[in-house]
Amino acid sequence: MKYKASRDIPKFIRALKTFSPTQISAKILTDRNKKVTPESITMWLKRHPEIHEKLRKEIIKSEVSNEEVQQSIFINGTFEALPSVAKWIKDMKRRKIVSLKSNVGILKQICKGFFPRSTFKTIPDWTLKHPDRLTQENILDVIDYLEDHKVDTATYRLVARNFFMSSNKAFRDISGAKSTSFGKYADLFVEKEILTRMLLWIKDQNFEAFVCSLFMFKTGTRLTATLKAKIEEIRDVQGIHQINVYDKGRKTKHPKGKKWTKFLPDDLYGNMMILIGNRTEGRVFQGMDKWILSKLNRQAIDMFCDSKTSKHISMPNHFWRHMFAQHMLRATGWKYGVVAILGGWTVKALEESYGKPPHEQVKEWGLEYIPAI
Repeated sequence: MKYKASRDIPKFIRALKTFSPTQISAKILTDRNKKVTPESITMWLKRHPEIHEKLRKEIIKSEVSNEEVQQSIFINGTFEALPSVAKWIKDMKRRKIVSLKSNVGILKQICKGFFPRSTFKTIPDWTLKHPDRLTQENILDVIDYLEDHKVDTATYRLVARNFFMSSNKAFRDISGAKSTSFGKYADLFVEKEILTRMLLWIKDQNFEAFVCSLFMFKTGTRLTATLKAKIEEIRDVQGIHQINVYDKGRKTKHPKGKKWTKFLPDDLYGNMMILIGNRTEGRVFQGMDKWILSKLNRQAIDMFCDSKTSKHISMPNHFWRHMFAQHMLRATGWKYGVVAILGGWTVKALEESYGKPPHEQVKEWGLEYIPAI
């Protein structure tokens, strides 16, 4: 039989229960002896959106009603259309949960017993699980296996608890503890003198890397938002230098990130102007590569910080945002609300992740304020 796109593409989508252009093109070659590229199949589906949507709904309907779990349940939007998952998604939207898509992906991994970032990838002898038939015991088995292989289980535990809560299933035995790395920098503090020496060394190696690190330290901006910072967003307001950056935020409300206004002290602003030169638009750090920056910051940390501190730091670029938090907390007398607004945290996240007042500071407050009550 001769190949005909309008007949065969929908036919093989129904037979394979997939929209994978690679699988469909392979099927066409096998059954019709016709070499059709995956790209041409993709373009055909784009040219016929009504047929694409009709097929998608048809496959989802057939898979949702299928009692035995097949691999196809995890593609084509079928998984999200399962009643329990659809209800869970709706619950997460109502609660304004930012990581909704990621959470659904984690639940899929649990149901498949497939963990792509682990060393073992697939749990041996695991059978595909329908989310409606997932039990607390299933989750505990997954957690035990992950922990035996040194995988942090916090994300999987918290997603499972959240899904079970939405489904009115028992989840009490699934721990709600946060990641073992959560708050691990709470006591990490490097003196300003050492930070200055680090920055001067970086300046000697790469001026743009120096300004970039100085920017993260002085404004508390995350790396991604720093590298995306635009010259057009720099302005003077009543003699105060400022820049708007777009950092983490709820995607539905802030598609390009939440806008934060960062204040630029004179030393930072002056170095930024030298770096920008005659440019009037585009990225401030247009020539900066995050891996080059990471390498230089790693070297500076290893050279100037003590070995215990150096060993503790796994994210050399993020180190500067952490130092902003620690130094600003001390500069403001531990005013978490002020530092949270300036750096872009919630007060709770700042308290949990970036430092508690040291014992001597608490003692000083006690001696000053307790006698007054």
